[in-house]
Formats: sequence, structure tokens, C-alpha cells
Amino acid sequence: MDDGLLRRLRVEQARALIRDADPRQAVMLACDLLVAGVGGDAVASLAAESARTLSVHDANRRLAEVVAEVGLPEPDLPTAVELVTVGTCERVLDGSIPAERGIHDLYLVGHDGSRLHDLLPAVAALAERLEGDLGGRADDDLRTGLAALARTILDRQGAGAAVSAPGTDRVEWTEEEYVRHLHEERRSFAWVMRRYGDLDADQAEAAAVRRYPFEERDAPYRGLVFHDDAWHWAMREIHGERYWVSHPELVRPPAEYEALDRTAPALSDWRPAEPRRN
Repeated sequence: MDDGLLRRLRVEQARALIRDADPRQAVMLACDLLVAGVGGDAVASLAAESARTLSVHDANRRLAEVVAEVGLPEPDLPTAVELVTVGTCERVLDGSIPAERGIHDLYLVGHDGSRLHDLLPAVAALAERLEGDLGGRADDDLRTGLAALARTILDRQGAGAAVSAPGTDRVEWTEEEYVRHLHEERRSFAWVMRRYGDLDADQAEAAAVRRYPFEERDAPYRGLVFHDDAWHWAMREIHGERYWVSHPELVRPPAEYEALDRTAPALSDWRPAEPRRN
């Protein structure tokens, strides 16, 4: 099974685990699996269903049979939340679901065990505007805000995928990879703290080292801080945990930040000093 089909299957599996499968998406996925030669009777049975008339109950049942047939393990709850949330964001951005449904579906970030729980206030703010100010019909400004939030979630999950791949608790960084990434994030964080946090160069560098301390190779969650971009961590430090509500213009970093030169120096420049031997 290619990566694209596997990812789609995992998203639908997660959707059924948390809420319900999407009958249309499940049938179309089964058709593509069948064409790719993946699976057997369960895949063929789901592919033969009508995407228009298949009930949610039957979609859940038949999808479970497909998952069992291909031997796909069940994701843990936080991973399932992330899979469905990312799928929702992608559908928001490609226009395959309306903004009103996208906002409703993104309330999933507040699900128990979600690693995206801190984004719930941003979703709630969009929902409040949709229902309170717009009478349930999204306008262009709301769609723009939703798209910005969707991109932010995808950016965060893109970074997180390197840190916690499915079925693993930690990433096995090489020393060079870890040190390079540490330097890049420190440099980006310090730039934001100088530009937006009114710190001088020394203060910004010290703040970056506090946020991104060097972790020893055997640290249990080495590199977990990298699951979010330095921009996000800096904005939280400057404006608080709900900065995207109080400062929605700062949800996404400016082009100037994206264009930063994050080239890391030589590994030896960033390796912590060896302890002195007596």
C-alpha cells in the first residue's frame, strides 16, 4: 500500500474511532484500495456500496472489517485526534467542505487527550463569530481566519510528525540532526523575542536557551519541544497562551520570519562543553 492510501485509511479509521466514518470517503477509499490491489473481500464489499445510500452505521462496520483485513493497528486517542484534525484542515483548504462544517469539526482539538487542546480557544472564537455575528453563514473574513488556523495546525503537525511518528514515543535523532535543529529553533526564537518582545540581543539569546535547553542523548523526550515552531513558543511567551485570540494577526508568522537564515554552524560550535577531568 502506498503512503497516500495508508494515510487516508488511517484518517478514516481514526474518524470512525472518535465519531463516525464518512460514508462517501470510506467508499471512495475502498475503491482506490481495490484498484491498487490492496485487501480482499472486505475491501471489495465496501467498494461495492453506494456512497449516497450507505448508512453511517454500516460504514463504520464495513470500515472496521477493512482495517482488520489489512492488519492496521488501532491508533491511540491523541494520534486519532491529530489524524482527523489534519484531514479536516486539508479539506478546509481545498474547499471540499464548507467553512461552517470545518469550524464545527475542528472542535475536535478539545477532545480528551488531544495534544492540540491549546487551539480550542481559537476554534471557539471562530464559532462564536459564526453563530453570534454572522447568523451561521461564513463570510470572507471568517473563511480567511479559518484558513489561517488550518494552516497553523498543519504547520504544527508537520513539525510534530518528525518528533512522534505513529507507534513511537520518541524520535531517534542523530547528534548532528538534533544539534542543527536546536540551533535553528534557538535562532528563530531569539529573532522573534527581539523583534516582538522588546529584548536586546543578549536577553533574547538567554530566553532562547531557556526555551531550548540542550538535552542529553538519553533524555526520555529529547526534542519534543520541536513539535511546535519557534514562532508559536515565542508568541505564547510574549502574549500568553491565547495569543491567537487576542492577536489574530499573529497566528501566522510574517514573510520576514519565514525568510530567516537558519543555517546552523559546525556541530562543534554547539556541542556542550565536556566536563573537566580532575
